[in-house]
Amino acid sequence: MKVEITKGVMIKGTPVFPQKGKGKPVIVDVSKSEAKALISAGQAKLTDQKAKPTIEIKDPEATGEDAALDEFFGEEQEDE
Repeated sequence: MKVEITKGVMIKGTPVFPQKGKGKPVIVDVSKSEAKALISAGQAKLTDQKAKPTIEIKDPEATGEDAALDEFFGEEQEDE
């Protein structure tokens, strides 16, 4: 779902800020749940769904440090 950012926000670890002045609006493509949370918080507003996103948000990838920690501590287990 495409939204226009109206206030600074972190999306998947990426800082996204609105354009100041007369520049192009900052449009991002996010999931419906993320869009709902951003709009409820007043950080974004709905925009034309045919609009092209101006910023691409990538999913964060696990780093080598994360893999080393997972190896040391083992996989997570749920306690009952």
